[in-house]
Amino acid sequence: MPHILTINAGSSSIRFALFATGERQVRLMDEKMERIGGEAASVTADRLLQKLKTQSMAAPDAIGHRVVHGMLHTQPERVTPGLLQELRRITPYDPEHLPREIALIEALQQRFPGVPQVACFDTAFHRHMPAVATQLPIPRRYLAKGVQRYGFHGLSLFSWASSSGSAIPPRCRAG
Repeated sequence: MPHILTINAGSSSIRFALFATGERQVRLMDEKMERIGGEAASVTADRLLQKLKTQSMAAPDAIGHRVVHGMLHTQPERVTPGLLQELRRITPYDPEHLPREIALIEALQQRFPGVPQVACFDTAFHRHMPAVATQLPIPRRYLAKGVQRYGFHGLSLFSWASSSGSAIPPRCRAG
């Protein structure tokens, strides 16, 4: 049965879950590690792997990462050298989260070189907001440089909107 590791790495904590997939998805573990802000990503990865060993698993079959800021990325994407380069480029837009997320992705690539990793962008849900919602009251020349309102917590909002059904207007469910 394939196993998928999901990771939500914050600036000071990390949540992760391990799922067995097949006909039914089964959550095998759901953990949180606190106070990771001062440690190297490789140390965090080692601590995470120690917890996975309690499930007697050598390696997951895939790893999914919540990435806080994706700027213009609108869909989950397989982690590639090009995507990591792009995330490094946009790090000034989220210096609190992106460096740790990138470092953790790279640490897990070293430990599981053949395992596919996918980035799911928290900002994707909000990419189709109307201009009036994304433009800030600042000179327009900054918009061309990427300074705008992006919207965050989109993955949580998408999950909530999807599970709330008809109680939410369709245009809100779509982001």
